[in-house]
Amino acid sequence: MNTSSRFLLTWEEPEVVYGTELTRELISEGRLKLGPIGEDVKISYHGPCHNGRELGMYEEAIEVVEAIRGVTRVENETSRAAAMCCGEGGGLRSSNGELSKQIAADRVRTAEKTGASILATACPFCELNLVAGASLESNQMEVVDITSVLERSIE
Repeated sequence: MNTSSRFLLTWEEPEVVYGTELTRELISEGRLKLGPIGEDVKISYHGPCHNGRELGMYEEAIEVVEAIRGVTRVENETSRAAAMCCGEGGGLRSSNGELSKQIAADRVRTAEKTGASILATACPFCELNLVAGASLESNQMEVVDITSVLERSIE
């Protein structure tokens, strides 16, 4: 066996940790302190399809949002395994952009019904499409990546 083959057989894959997993761990260990981002801020969390349905990661980001002082996480009509898609996935936005934006607009309306002022997600593609969907509506819903909310709250 040559050295390259031997190396490949002994190579261990590095541990891959998603951002919300690491953030939750840092918060629970007390290594990351989160302060308030305002008074009585309500956040609706949009769980990305790939995070939940494919990776089984539902609670990590939810726990991060709930760790921010002064924030109330409001539950959507459907969440976790039953959550609505943002309309971006599967190449839909490329193949049918208008339908994709309409799905995103529906998702934003669902979040508005919760009384939230912020719709946060952990997927840049979801964020992109939800922003597009929000632009179809005349609303005040702020659509952001969860890291933007964290940035505001880090002490």
